[in-house]
Amino acid sequence: DFATLITSTGDISDIAEKIFPRNKANADEPKAAGQKLEIFVGQSGSLLLVGNSAKVIEKVLAHQAGAIAPSLMEVASYEANHNAMFRDAPVYFWVNVKPFVEIFTRQSADSEKTPANPLMPKPDKIISALGLSGLKTLALSYRSATEGASMQLSLGVPEANRTGIFKILTAEKLESAPPSFVPIDVTKFWRWRLSLPKAWAGLENMLTGISPSFGGVLQLVMDSAGKDKDPNYDLKKELVGNFGDDVISYQRKPTNPSIAELSSSPSLFLIGSPNAEKLASAIKTGMSALLPAPMEERDFLGRKIYKLPSAPNAAKGAGGNLSFAPGGGYLALSTDVPALEEYLRSSENKPKALSETVGFKEAAEKVGGTGLGLFGFNNQAEEMRATLTALKQESVTLSD
Repeated sequence: DFATLITSTGDISDIAEKIFPRNKANADEPKAAGQKLEIFVGQSGSLLLVGNSAKVIEKVLAHQAGAIAPSLMEVASYEANHNAMFRDAPVYFWVNVKPFVEIFTRQSADSEKTPANPLMPKPDKIISALGLSGLKTLALSYRSATEGASMQLSLGVPEANRTGIFKILTAEKLESAPPSFVPIDVTKFWRWRLSLPKAWAGLENMLTGISPSFGGVLQLVMDSAGKDKDPNYDLKKELVGNFGDDVISYQRKPTNPSIAELSSSPSLFLIGSPNAEKLASAIKTGMSALLPAPMEERDFLGRKIYKLPSAPNAAKGAGGNLSFAPGGGYLALSTDVPALEEYLRSSENKPKALSETVGFKEAAEKVGGTGLGLFGFNNQAEEMRATLTALKQESVTLSD
């Protein structure tokens, strides 16, 4: 036996409005006409069934009664996710994305409406160029254990069909453990073994696929930069040609934690390069064409540190300007100059490494190890300690 709740979208809107009243400015707007809704609620054995389609519920009941009929487990894409992710997971989520993408793409392609801006590409072109047409499924599973909770996300895009963002963001299966120069007291760390030359080529193809004019603008910028000083200068060769396959970011807690400083903790961003000096020079050339004033340059331990000029209308205390410098096989970027200088000194003064943290290796194995090309670490205990210290100092200041 099932109970049928008959309502409408208008009734649901009225209930929502009582909980979240509309703004006075929108109070006079006409309400949308409500559509009839039927919600079926019932129990069969151990199952509580809630749905808006009697036919779908009948299929579930038939399966439960032993009827022979096609089921979700016979869908190959679901079965693969189930065997790999869902077997011992108490909570999981699965979406067959492919039909939604196909319907949206077909409707966009069939639309005869002229866009407001004729230069803007149609949605179906954007979907195809982004690579979303290759996305088949989305799967998510959650588990809780004594050591902690784990969540696994899978985007089903066959390797042969990976284009757009899925091809750009694919990590190389290389070692992604923290290098020895990453200090033990960092609060956040991630390392991504991304082939930046391949990613750049993918970005160009994606922009051109969305609209040839988008790709043309990027090409124009790359072709014109630096030509005022050297007609033969090739920014793309100097920039992309010196990209590597390693991207690292890490953050440390403030030396003297305060509420204001917690949101701008010292952090560093590193781009691997076979020739970091040339990469720094190429970025300087490319940025100089866009900046209102020349960059600052200074020597530090035999290396050049470049600093972007302040924006004309920058507010006081808006944060430091971006600085960057080559060193140790990476181009280091940071808005915190001491953090940048500390990295450049790390080749001489080796800090105690993050990988020496007690329990680090065991925790890394829980998420598949550090050889998959993408690895991250978050020290929540240190973050909480810094937050509590900042709150304590704030309370002392207020009481004074």
